[in-house]
Amino acid sequence: PEFAPFLSQIQHAKPRPKVVAGFLQPGDAINFTKQYAEFGLKKEGIPIVLTIGIYTAIVIGAIGDAAEGMYDIHHWAPTLSHKENVEFIEGYEKFAKQEVEDAAVLGYEVGTTITYGLDQTGGDPNNEKLVDAIAKRQWVGPRGKCSFGPNHCVMHTTSIRQVKLVKGKLAPVAIVNLGLHTTPGDATSPGGQCKM
Repeated sequence: PEFAPFLSQIQHAKPRPKVVAGFLQPGDAINFTKQYAEFGLKKEGIPIVLTIGIYTAIVIGAIGDAAEGMYDIHHWAPTLSHKENVEFIEGYEKFAKQEVEDAAVLGYEVGTTITYGLDQTGGDPNNEKLVDAIAKRQWVGPRGKCSFGPNHCVMHTTSIRQVKLVKGKLAPVAIVNLGLHTTPGDATSPGGQCKM
């Protein structure tokens, strides 16, 4: 939880870094981003880029203003304007009486995928039949256009998101579309198939 030794190294690095990137769990991302601002690195204009959609509404709320301007990479943002996302957010917030979190989108899409598979098999829950049916699914959901790659990993649009002030509230905004990708275990991922 104490990042001072690392932040000091960044602060005194020569040449000055243009960006700081890494993978942090939510609690660490909260502490790191706050301490980053306290060390004056945010004020210097050196952005943080964290992976896997770490700047969610809950995390941004816990960080506060220090999160503004920071980046992550993810496959969904609450500010995506396509019809399926707008309708999902409206429906979710009406039903749950709370703001949509990234995990709710994934839960929704897992649920609709299982429902699709059962519809295709006539309700037969046989694993092989379900997998075969689900593997053929193509849809547009809150994340945008989705399908499944050759290893049954979901293919979706991945974006660079930046935390911005939207309607008086900080939120992750998709600013660069990186195209359709899947996980590193699949040959269609940004870096090709994982060699591990």
